[in-house]
Amino acid sequence: MWSKRKLGAVLIVCMVLLAACSKEDAVSTMNTMEDTVNTENQMQEHLKKLAALEGKDLELYELIMEQGKDANAKLDDLLTDALKHVDDRKEHLEAAKQIMDAAEEKSKFWRTSLDSYSKSAKEETLYQKADQLWKDYEARQKTFGEFYERYNESLIMDKELYVLLEEKDGEISLDKLKSKVSERNKAFANANKLKQQFNEETKAFNKDHESLAVEMQQNFSGVNN
Repeated sequence: MWSKRKLGAVLIVCMVLLAACSKEDAVSTMNTMEDTVNTENQMQEHLKKLAALEGKDLELYELIMEQGKDANAKLDDLLTDALKHVDDRKEHLEAAKQIMDAAEEKSKFWRTSLDSYSKSAKEETLYQKADQLWKDYEARQKTFGEFYERYNESLIMDKELYVLLEEKDGEISLDKLKSKVSERNKAFANANKLKQQFNEETKAFNKDHESLAVEMQQNFSGVNN
């Protein structure tokens, strides 16, 4: 039969072990979370270049549409530049997608760490915040996937429009041109809407991530003390 002294010693040992497990799982959660975020951050350069190219493409598009009203206008150079911008944007979009896919793989380890943390967490509120942040990240992944699909569609529409405009005089019907312009503008609007949604979700995620990282770090310091 356990004596009160021995039972008390066992309870203390169990509490220490639980605290150690909880801390270890929390640290693992934090590390995998940061690994995921740091991986994703690598795509920011590509997104910035994509945005810069969009600005230049818009200028070219408006110039082409304006000069295209003149039947004698020579659009060859402008169209060549515009098609190159489409290819350049496609390259940066694919680079961003590859990085996001890599981050998604990292987030699976984050999820695994969270599941372990949920079984040992002494701070239930802290775990819930970490769990919600992961869910928010997963939602952003979905938004980015939709953005990627819609943006690809807009690039296809851009290319089809510019190729159509390269046709010789008399080979383009006005109705066909108007239809292609309408398709292009609709595709671009859909992609832009999702881009804005992703940016808003990212802003909220970054704020919550920063807050949680500080809170978890303070919690670790409290455990050490």
